[in-house]
Formats: sequence, C-alpha cells, structure tokens
Amino acid sequence: MLIAELATISAAWLVLSLLFCGLGAVFRRLVRPSVLEPTDLFLDWWMGWALCVAFLLAWHLFLPITPWAYLPLGIAGAAGASMEWKSWQVALRAMEREWGWLAVLILLACVAIASQTLGPERQYDTAYYHRQSVRWAQAYPAVPGLAYLNPHFAKNSSFFLFAALVDRVEILGRSLRIATGLLFLPPIVNGIVRAHEAIINRIRIDLSAWFQLLMLPVVLWQSRRYAAGLSPDGVVFVLAVVLSAELLRLLTRNGAGSEQSKTPVSSDYRVFAIVVLAVIGVTVKLSFAFFAVGRLGSLFGVGRAP
Repeated sequence: MLIAELATISAAWLVLSLLFCGLGAVFRRLVRPSVLEPTDLFLDWWMGWALCVAFLLAWHLFLPITPWAYLPLGIAGAAGASMEWKSWQVALRAMEREWGWLAVLILLACVAIASQTLGPERQYDTAYYHRQSVRWAQAYPAVPGLAYLNPHFAKNSSFFLFAALVDRVEILGRSLRIATGLLFLPPIVNGIVRAHEAIINRIRIDLSAWFQLLMLPVVLWQSRRYAAGLSPDGVVFVLAVVLSAELLRLLTRNGAGSEQSKTPVSSDYRVFAIVVLAVIGVTVKLSFAFFAVGRLGSLFGVGRAP
C-alpha cells in the first residue's frame, strides 16, 4: 500500500513536471532565448506552473475545475515540449557522466517529499476551510457571495484551484495529496544539482547557486511542515526562494557564469519571469505583495542599472 502510494505520487509529479516544462517552453519561445544549462529547465518549470494557475483562474470564472481543464493545458504543454526537446537534450548532455548519481539523489528526494505528503496535516486551516474551498472549486465555477457561508472562504487563493485540479487521485478510497509537495520538489532538486556541482565536480558556482544550495536544508525542513496540507503559506515560501534566487542571478550576472547566460535576451526573459511569478504569488496569498514589491523594486531600481 505504502509503496503503491509513493509510486503513484512520484509518477504524477513526473507527468506534471513534463507538462509544466512544456508550458514554460511556450513562454520561452516568446523571446527565443535558448536553454543554456540544466538549471534553466527549472525556470521553464515555474513559468509553466504560473501559466497553469493563470489559465485556471480564467477557467474558474465560467466552469468548475474538472479534469477537462487538462485538455488545453496538455495540448499546449505537448506543443512546447516538442519545440524545445532538442534544447533540453543539449542542456542535459553536460550531466551525462554524473546522471546516475544525480538520478539516485533526486529519486531519494522525491520519495522523501512524497512520504511527507502522506503524513498528518500540520496546518489546522487545511481542515477548517482549505479543503472546503478546493471542493467548492471542483463542484462549481466562482460563486458570488460564498463568504456569507463562511467568512474564511473570502480568503481565496489561486493555489486552491491548482489543488482542485491535481488532488483527485485516490488509492483504495484514500485521497493522495499531490499539489503542495510538488511545489517543494523543484528547489530541492535544484539544490541537489548545485551541491553536486560544487562538492563533487568542484565547479565554481555563483552567488545564486550558493543561495540555492544553502536553502536546500531549509526547504526540506519546511516541506515537513507544509507538504501534507493545502496552506498557501508553504507555496509563497517556495515562491520567495525561487524569486530570490532568480533575482540574485540577475544582479550578479557580471560575475561567474556562462557568458551566454548574460545576454540581453536571456536577462530580459528572466526579468519577465520574475514579474510573472511575483504576480502569481500575490494571487496565491495577498500578503505576498509586500515581498513581491520589495523584490521588484530591487530588480528595476538596481538590477537594470548599467
């Protein structure tokens, strides 16, 4: 039973990750920067997730969140993956010799996070109104006046729509929690890749990479707190880590790293990505606006200076 649940969650995460990378490739094609290194795939992943959330916000205005929402997302994701498949292969070719060890470490991380999702819910708000909000989204389109039933329903979050889409898998009557744990996986895998570069391959990594590496134990610890529930707090924490890493990468673009990764096209795309993720973060939790404004102020006040 446990092995079947872990395998199902891991398989769902793999399929959704391919979908998000494909959707992110559509965004990338708008400005045509190439994928330069394996970690660029993580930005595609997050842009794909942001596109999925934005689509669900529009969909839910007219329709409940049902598996039919996968149809347009799947078509767009498949199109993006077909366009960028060769670029992904080139980007991953640099890790061919070490892929075995990395695959083992990533698999262990995936199993660890999946096991956290099967544990007890540590956020009381999940039972209080998060799951009810998800069920409303699955059953009906946006309902005007829903907060009259419970004032907490006014604390809406776009993450609930994402959870309404993906948290539908059951094994022997037990619902599997896929949504929150999935969002913790990319920064953990990214941290593992950075650790492998710095420790095993002894490659000089930049400030952004060090930040991702040092945040690895912090993200693992927070996953223990949030992975089993539906709290938007865990989601905005992960988004804060991702935005901070991307901002550091832009602000230190004159330091270590590939010369190609500092081209104006690549930098403009990353600015676009930071803005999109900041906006999506505000739709997840309104208080994230304070963090987003601060990061965007740093980006446009300092990062774009000559």
